[in-house]
Amino acid sequence: LITSHPLLGTGSALFANLLWLTWVFQQQRQGLFWPHAPVLLSSLLSIGVLMPWLAQHALATREHLKRQFKYYVAPQVLKHLEKNPQDLIGSTPKKHTMTVLFADLRHFSRYADNTDPAKVAQTLEIIMDSMTEVIHAHGGTVDKYMGDAVMAFWGAPLRDDQHPLNALEAAIDLYRVIERLSKTHTIPAFTLSIGL
Repeated sequence: LITSHPLLGTGSALFANLLWLTWVFQQQRQGLFWPHAPVLLSSLLSIGVLMPWLAQHALATREHLKRQFKYYVAPQVLKHLEKNPQDLIGSTPKKHTMTVLFADLRHFSRYADNTDPAKVAQTLEIIMDSMTEVIHAHGGTVDKYMGDAVMAFWGAPLRDDQHPLNALEAAIDLYRVIERLSKTHTIPAFTLSIGL
C-alpha cells in the first residue's frame, strides 16, 4: 500500500496509531492501566518505517524530474534552480520579455519519405541532440521538439538580461553545427531555417 499509494499508506499508518492511542486512553479512563511504552514504541516504529521511505521516495521523484528536465534545461540553469528555487520565473503568472527561437530543417520531409524509418530516427536523434547542446551552451531552454523542428527560449526559467544576444549567438552556432554534422556523420547536408 505504501509503495503503490504513498499518501494512503501514510494516512492509514497514522490513523492506526490514532486508533491505538484512543483505545489506550479509554482503557486508562476505565481504570485499566496500560503502560505508555507500547504506544510510544508503536508510534516511533511507524515513524521509523515511514520517514526513511518518504525521504527515499522524495529523492527518487527529484531524480526522475531531474532526468526529464535535463533534455529541456541547460545544466547550469538546472544546478542554479536546485540551489535557488526562488529564482524560478513562472511560478506566479506575470509578463516577462523573452526571446524565442524556431529552427526547422528544410526538406527533411522529402528525406524522410525516401529513407528507411530507422535511419530517419537515427539522423533526427543526431541532429536534435547536437542542436540541444548548442541551445543549452547558450543558456537556452528547449520548449519542444516538433518533428524536424525545435523551439527554444531565453530569459526564463531564469532571468537573462542578454537573452536576445544569447539566442542570436545560438542561432549562428546552430547553422555551424548543421553544416559540421553533414561532414562528420553520414547524413545529408540539410539547410536550417531559423526564426527569432
